[in-house]
Amino acid sequence: MYIQRLKLMNFRCFQGEVVLDFKPGLNYFVGNNNCGKTTIFRAIQFLKSNGDKEKNLNKSCSSDAELSVELVLGGNDIKEIIKNDESLQKLSDYVSNENTLTLLRTSKSLEWTDSKNKIKRTEQKNLLILNPEIGVFENPTGIDKVAASVLDSQFVFSDLSVEEYQDFSKARLLGKIIDTATNEIRNSSIWINLMEAHKATFEGDEFKTAIKSIEADLERLLLDQYGESKINIQFTLPAEDSFMKNGTIQVTDNGVETEIKEKGTGMQRAFALSLIQLYATLQRNNFPSQKRPVFFFIDEPETFLHPVAQDKLLGSLSSLASSSQIFITTHSPYLLRNFDSKNHALKVFKRIYQEGDSSASAFSKVEISDGDLCRINSNDFGPSWAAINYFAFGLPSVELHIELFGELHKLLKGKNGVGAKISSVDQYFATLSGIPKTDGCHINTLDGSNCPVKADKTMPVYIRNFIDHPGELPYRKKPTIDEIAESIKFMFSLYQTLI
Repeated sequence: MYIQRLKLMNFRCFQGEVVLDFKPGLNYFVGNNNCGKTTIFRAIQFLKSNGDKEKNLNKSCSSDAELSVELVLGGNDIKEIIKNDESLQKLSDYVSNENTLTLLRTSKSLEWTDSKNKIKRTEQKNLLILNPEIGVFENPTGIDKVAASVLDSQFVFSDLSVEEYQDFSKARLLGKIIDTATNEIRNSSIWINLMEAHKATFEGDEFKTAIKSIEADLERLLLDQYGESKINIQFTLPAEDSFMKNGTIQVTDNGVETEIKEKGTGMQRAFALSLIQLYATLQRNNFPSQKRPVFFFIDEPETFLHPVAQDKLLGSLSSLASSSQIFITTHSPYLLRNFDSKNHALKVFKRIYQEGDSSASAFSKVEISDGDLCRINSNDFGPSWAAINYFAFGLPSVELHIELFGELHKLLKGKNGVGAKISSVDQYFATLSGIPKTDGCHINTLDGSNCPVKADKTMPVYIRNFIDHPGELPYRKKPTIDEIAESIKFMFSLYQTLI
C-alpha cells in the first residue's frame, strides 16, 4: 500500500489545482528554498488532523475559495492489509475495484446520503472517504479516526522537535521499535511478576490504610456541601504500554550524561534519522513488521551530515523503501547519486516569476515537473545532478554541457552529414539559426607556422574542445558561465526536437 496520488487545491503556495503522482519506494523533491517541497508534507498533516483553513489557504485566493487536500492510496496489497487489520475494518467497503482508497479534506461543504437515506452535510472538520460505487465522498460515523490511522506517518522536519522522537508510545517510531524488540519479554514470567507486584502494592492493606484518611476527609467535606457520599480511591492496573511511555533517553557526551531533548539541533536530528535507520535494520532482519506500512516524510536529511554519513543514510533509506514509502526533500547531490528511475520518483519544484523580475513581489506560481523531463540520457539512473541543478535551480555547469553535447552527437550521427568527428558536428551546427557563434577570441588550433587559426565555428563545439583538451593551447579564452549557459540553452532546445 502506498500513496499513489496527491491533489491540492489552493493549498499554501499552490494556487488552483496541483496533482502529483508518486512511486511506492523513494520519492525525491528537489528545488530552491520556499518553492513548496515541505508544503507537500504539511498537506499530509492537514489531511490527517484538520488544519486551520486561514493558515493554509493560498494568499492570492479570496476567503471563500475552496481549500482541499485529496489523497489516493493504492497497491495490490491494500485489500489484504485492511482485511487483516481489525482496526481498519470500516474501510473495507471503500476500496475500489482498482485497489484504491481515496481520502479528502475540504473547506467546501458537501452533501451525501447515509444508509438510512438521510441527507447529511460535511464540514471542514470531517475527513471524507470516497464511496467508489456511487462516486461520492462520505463521512459515516467513526470513519474519521480510522481513515486517518491508515496513514501511519512519521515526519522529520528540518526544524523538528525531538520530543516527538522520544515518544515511547506504540504510535511513534521509537515505540514501534521497542514494542517489537520487547514482545517476548512482555509475555514472560518477568512481566507477569511485575503485573502481580503492581496489584499487590496498590491493592494491599498497607496502601489502602495510607489513603484511608484522605477518603474519610473527602467524605466529610462532601457531606457539608453536597450530602452523604462514599469515596473510594482506586489504582487500576495500567495498560502495558503505559509503562513504556515514561521512558527517557540519556546521552553521554564528553563524560556528561544529558537527556537528549537538552542536546543541540545536530544531535537531535541525528537521533531522529538514526531511529529510521534502526527501523530499516530491524525490518531487514525479519523482525515482525506492522500490519500496515509506515510512510516517512524526511525534510533535508543531509543537514548536519557529511558525504559519507549521507551515503550510509541513503543505504538505510533504500532498504526501508522496500517495505515503506519514503518522501525526501533535498539539496544534496549525494542523496541522488544512486537515483533509480525504475523504482524512484523525482519531482522538481521551481518558482515562476514575472518575466525579467525575480523579486518576491513578482512571484507568480510554483511549477512542479517530473524528473524524467530533465533527463538527458537513456540509462536507468535518471537525470544527472548537473541536469537537476539546471532545471531546478537555473545553474548551468561544465558537467551538463559535456553530458548534453555527448547526447546530441550520439543522436545526430549518420544524419545531416554528422559523423564521428567533432568537426562534422561543428559544420552542421553552423547551418542552424540561433546557434551561438565564435569570434576572433575563441581559437582552438594553430597552423603550421604556429599562428592562431580560427577553427571552431560554433560555441558549443568550442566549449566542448576547451573542456575536452585542457591546457593544450594556453592562449585560448576560457568560456564564461554566460557563454556556457547560452550554449546549453541552444543545445537543449535542439535536443528536444530530436527525442
